[in-house]
Amino acid sequence: MNLGFWSLTISNEITTDINIQRATRLHKENISFTVSDTFQTGAGSNFISVTKQALDRYKQELQKRIQ
Repeated sequence: MNLGFWSLTISNEITTDINIQRATRLHKENISFTVSDTFQTGAGSNFISVTKQALDRYKQELQKRIQ
């Protein structure tokens, strides 16, 4: 969380290392990114919103990597 004069930025960072087994080959992947959004308050619902955005993005990225 970064406080500003008129707003604050809430961030969520996800980093994972996964192993994907394909036929006879093991493929190692790293998924890492940060999602940020700006709000007027640090209400719990704002933290939930940023976390949901991060999890949605993680799900999309994971689906791309395992296909």
